[in-house]
Amino acid sequence: MPRTPAITAVLRTMVPDARPVVARILALAAMAVITVALLSSPRSPLAWSALASPEQSAEAALQQRLDVADGWASDAVRARALWQASLLAETELQSPDRALSLINRLVTEHLDSDYHHAALAQRARILERRSPARAAKAWATVAVYKPGHLDAGIHWLHAGDLKASVNDSDGAIIAYQAAAQYPAQAAHAWLAIGRLSLSEDPAEAHAAYDRALQAAKRPAMVRMARLGVATALERLEGREAALAEVDEAIAEHGADRSLSRRWDRLRNGG
Repeated sequence: MPRTPAITAVLRTMVPDARPVVARILALAAMAVITVALLSSPRSPLAWSALASPEQSAEAALQQRLDVADGWASDAVRARALWQASLLAETELQSPDRALSLINRLVTEHLDSDYHHAALAQRARILERRSPARAAKAWATVAVYKPGHLDAGIHWLHAGDLKASVNDSDGAIIAYQAAAQYPAQAAHAWLAIGRLSLSEDPAEAHAAYDRALQAAKRPAMVRMARLGVATALERLEGREAALAEVDEAIAEHGADRSLSRRWDRLRNGG
């Protein structure tokens, strides 16, 4: 008996079209194949995160990140893998040479990475334990790379301190002058310049201590700057000028141990 349109409609309602169901099954199968492929590839970032085991050794963890760094993930993922590998090398494996090598690779291959600045700072910290001269240059590089960073002035202070530690006074003064451009570090920087200049050029030291005084915010820092001014004045103008400076400092800011000792020496000729 031929089917009428009404009968056909009823049959379609009772027996749905199987094509959408088959399409969904095929899509799920394809997704399963792709997931297995991602999980089975050591260079896959998905395998890196999903298969990581808390019991795995630091060496295995580092190698896993290197596999990702050498793989076909995005630039950001590969940069993060190198950054984490460098941290593992330095902290877990206690291998600064390996960490430095990974850092150098990170800052060379991923110039715009979010980890670039942190990697430069990590390199400088590692070098502090190995070569003060190289570390000073590394800290200067950190400061120059991101001059607007919150700690840029501190980075310049590190560079100056390290240069001073290897008797590179000229280099130290240049670094301190750069640090002095940052208000939070200005007083420290000018005090350091005053100390370095005192023996060779008391007038320059006096000017540096005076600028430290102007930049100082905390009472202790103010007293240190006044003491520096007094020290420079003693060399430039003699004991009476220095004593007058110390008297004024004590009257305005109070005496601490250093000012009291200096006052006693200047007053009593000790």
